[in-house]
Formats: sequence, structure tokens, C-alpha cells
Amino acid sequence: MKRLSLLFVLLSMQIAFVFGNSFNSSRLKIRMWDNSTFTIVFDGSHFETPTNNFVATNLEQGLHQVKIMKHFSGSYYYGHHSVVLYQGFINIPANSKVIAKLNMYNQLNIERVETISYAGYNNYGSNNNDYYESSYDNNYYNNQNYFSSNDFMQLQSSISNVSFESSKLQIAKQAVGMNKVSSNQVAQIMQLFSFESTKLEFAKYAYNHVYDKSNYYVVNNAFSFSSSISELNQFLYGTF
Repeated sequence: MKRLSLLFVLLSMQIAFVFGNSFNSSRLKIRMWDNSTFTIVFDGSHFETPTNNFVATNLEQGLHQVKIMKHFSGSYYYGHHSVVLYQGFINIPANSKVIAKLNMYNQLNIERVETISYAGYNNYGSNNNDYYESSYDNNYYNNQNYFSSNDFMQLQSSISNVSFESSKLQIAKQAVGMNKVSSNQVAQIMQLFSFESTKLEFAKYAYNHVYDKSNYYVVNNAFSFSSSISELNQFLYGTF
């Protein structure tokens, strides 16, 4: 009897562990705008078999690194070679399926996000699915996701760890473009840039993605020159 009880407890713990991990995991699908094949490096793992529909499962929420490459069969002189089409980061929300597409300009766009709600089995009808998915368009994705403190710290680390200013700006724009941020967070990101022109470009871009526009004056503290503040005010409000 004790052995059966112990077996039941262990089995229950295993089921809870498996389903608990499933409830917190997300999925990502990536394809090309023309449905052509590509190879990918995802979070440091190389997937060298060409595919036209990359799928990653059991993902934790947060930023994930993506590198998309296209393989070309060249001429007799140039031979076979691969070209990097995109390299950057994508933010994955919890309990979600993210559908992304690389457009013809090599920009990775989020087409939609499907929230996965795990409903379990029931005794009604013939439906035996253990989850259902609710689809939202890209506006929902942009308007409803906010950075947790851990995700924001990870973003700051990702920006700081790249060498080129253009790469820093690319990561910052992509992350802010998919999440609502505070004015203070924008100012903190601006401090990670080396050049005043980059700070100004990012401040202009980020304004439409903050949820506390009335506090946007705090980004002025990140500028080194008053002329940058004047240009930002001119851009945002049409006045100096």
C-alpha cells in the first residue's frame, strides 16, 4: 500500500512538472516573404537543413537571438555561399505562439501572436485538445506587452554586449517596437548609446511606444546637448 502511495505521488509530481513547463512555454514560427528556403541560427543552435517554415517550441519568455541565412548556388567562379539576411533579437511573450515573417527588405516582422490557453480535457463532445489558441493582430502585440524588470535588464545587457552603434540601435528599436515601455526606460536605453545622433534617433522612434507620454521629458536628461532636446521637441510637438 505504501509502495502504491509513493508511486502515485511520484507520478503526480511528474505530471505536474511536465504540464507546468508546458503552460509556461511558447512557440515561434518564422518564414520568408516568398516562402523560399533558408537556414537559421537560433539562440546559438545551428539548423543547417534548409526549411521554408522554421518552428521552435518550448521557449521561455524574453529575448531570443535569431540569425537567418540564405544559401546560394553560385557560378563556377564564386561557388556556393551563404548570405546573412537578418541578425537580431525577437521578444517572445509567455504562453504564446508568435508568427514572424522576414520581408523582402530583410526585416523580421511579427505577423500575429496567438495566446495559448491550456484548458485540459473535458467530457463534452469529441474535443480532446489540451489547449486552444486565441489570435490577435500585431496591434494587440504592440499595445499589450510590457517589459518585466528581468526582461528589461536582459535587453540592456544585449545592447551593451554588441560593439557597433548601428547594432545597438537595431536591437533597441526591435525590442521597443514589440513592447510598451516607460519614458524612464527609454532614457536608460539612450544612456547605452555612444553618439548623440543615435540617442536622438531612438528618442524619436520610441515616443510612439511609451505608455506614459506625459513623462517623456525625462529623456532630455540622456542628451549631452540642448540642441538635441530642441530637435526632439520640434519633431514631437512642432515647437522648440
